Amino acid sequence: MSLFYPNNLLLDFLNSYNPAKFPSNQCPCGNGIQNSVHLITNCVLISGYKRNYCENFLEYYEFHSIGSIAVQQYLLISWSKYPSFIDMCCSLVEESVSHLISGVTL
Repeated sequence: MSLFYPNNLLLDFLNSYNPAKFPSNQCPCGNGIQNSVHLITNCVLISGYKRNYCENFLEYYEFHSIGSIAVQQYLLISWSKYPSFIDMCCSLVEESVSHLISGVTL
């Protein structure tokens, strides 16, 4: 679940932390800034089936009606109490592992 905390290994945080080393915050999919919200809502590197599963989960909890990215990120953390959400996130990360940074030296 650490990907859903503000300090994570997604490019949005890494770019803000060290722009010289990480000059872009864009996801390799080319469809937006790589952050936790993008990963589960818009990243086209995730299979359509898994994106649909995520979308159904998010619609049930009216996620998209919240305009603030900060609030959305907080909700993602708070949903870690739901086993189905944890399973969904693990599945997304497993599928995305080749597109995600697994370790850095800052």
